[in-house]
Amino acid sequence: MKQIIALSNKYYLYIVFLIGLGAVFGSLFFSEVEDLNPCVLCWYQRILMYPMFLVSLVALASKDTKVAKYFLTFSAIGAPIALYHYLLQKTDFVPKGICGGTGLTCSFIDWEILGFVTIPLLSFLAFTTILILSIIKIRSESE
Repeated sequence: MKQIIALSNKYYLYIVFLIGLGAVFGSLFFSEVEDLNPCVLCWYQRILMYPMFLVSLVALASKDTKVAKYFLTFSAIGAPIALYHYLLQKTDFVPKGICGGTGLTCSFIDWEILGFVTIPLLSFLAFTTILILSIIKIRSESE
């Protein structure tokens, strides 16, 4: 376990950058190539993921390793939004909230594989991975 933590700390910025890169280009692919319109919750998730990608790029270029607290903040907000969005799509017991009005509904599933993997689930996994890695990085820096 200590080796995994050491590796995640050593390559932390690269991992966050690659997750952000995949999320940004994935979201652009779905909207621009596949012509899937993002709903309100999709936009919120993009608003939180895109800056993490850009900050990780700048941090890599400048070799700034003190950015984990920023990623922690963005991912701590993004993960619950993505989870709510996923539960809104896949269950009936989650209240509609902001997506109950007119226009593109957040509960509509326009892309899915394996019967359970949707775009909000991918977003949740990205945010949660960054969140966990950020917690590990911050704890390691404080020791």
